[in-house]
Amino acid sequence: MGGPDGLELRLGRRRHFHLQVLDERWIPDGGLLVEAREGDVGLSGYLTLRGLLVRAGRPERLTTGVELWIHAEAVDSRRARQILTTVHEVALAGLDHLSAEMSHS
Repeated sequence: MGGPDGLELRLGRRRHFHLQVLDERWIPDGGLLVEAREGDVGLSGYLTLRGLLVRAGRPERLTTGVELWIHAEAVDSRRARQILTTVHEVALAGLDHLSAEMSHS
């Protein structure tokens, strides 16, 4: 994916941004690096997945889990802050949805 045409994503419900994904690369340590832009605002982000052991249940036992780290950044400007705020809101909503789905399975 990526390339000169990229992939355009509509982001957010209240504020609409059309992010053009310029590049995305999986890195060997279990992460995804993404470069995107919205107009003249460039964004960089990554998603890191890390396996871990967690204590769960009664009686407590060890089980496997996944830790997600999401990070996005841009040069500081009013427009970039608006976009990053929306990215943050969308990421939290997605994680809430994922958590709810996993709780039902």
